[in-house]
Amino acid sequence: MTRALLVDLDGVLRRRDPRVVHGCEEEAGLPAGSILAAAFEPNLLTAAVTGRITQNQWENAVIMELSGRHPDADTRPAVRRCLGDVGHLDPEVLAVVDAVRPHATVCLVSNATSRLHADLEALGLTDHVDHVVSSADLGVTKPDPRVLVAAARLSGAPPEHCLVVDDAAGVTAAAEDVGMTGHTFTATTALEQAVEHWLTREAPGGRATGALCLDPDDRVLLVQRQDPVSGDLLWEPPGGQNDAVRRYLDVRWWTWNEVLGARERIEPAELASLLRATAPSGPWRSAGRIAGDALQ
Repeated sequence: MTRALLVDLDGVLRRRDPRVVHGCEEEAGLPAGSILAAAFEPNLLTAAVTGRITQNQWENAVIMELSGRHPDADTRPAVRRCLGDVGHLDPEVLAVVDAVRPHATVCLVSNATSRLHADLEALGLTDHVDHVVSSADLGVTKPDPRVLVAAARLSGAPPEHCLVVDDAAGVTAAAEDVGMTGHTFTATTALEQAVEHWLTREAPGGRATGALCLDPDDRVLLVQRQDPVSGDLLWEPPGGQNDAVRRYLDVRWWTWNEVLGARERIEPAELASLLRATAPSGPWRSAGRIAGDALQ
């Protein structure tokens, strides 16, 4: 079964120090709160986070607006510094995300400007997630459910196997409307509990396609299933609990194309020999057979 954690960036994984904004405004001689008020003007912000304008164009628009209102203020450097602030990651939330990755695909889903990917590099977050969905790339923002559905498809998980974590209740409500599990982030402790419940609860698996990889004692090593979203045939540990498979092949949910770097079809009868060739010391080193039509 493929599962996906769809997690928000700002307000969940990323924090920004409010003193940065206050310091920028004070040094520039701008009224408190003026930079964000101009930047978050609904029409301007929507243009920025749907990719109709770039980060630089967004900043320029804010500079022009504030310069017109406050001609004596040193606006340009203040806006550049404020809106260019990358912030920092919450280490406790990041630890929760890292703990999920052995069990589910992690997809970052953010309403963001064209600078998102550069920010992720600067924050060192790219190695902690499997996929990134940016509203600036899609041209649509959360809570539009199309954003969440796109993230689920990118992650290869059906909606009922997705957990959406966001600090906006409207987003988690939209997730639940399309059959996903939603958690509105308030604190790390509550997030840990929500993730643990999501990972441990029983959920229906994908449709079986009638093939098992068995060891000589007829214990199930791998099950072949069909992804309900993409239709791809996947070999996966039964119930997601076969830790031996995870140790020998550092993967979560995978296809043979990914493991072998090949595009040719792998027939069930060849699986045992391929397992031994790919990871000779694995628990399948003496795998006896592939059982066809074993599942209904």
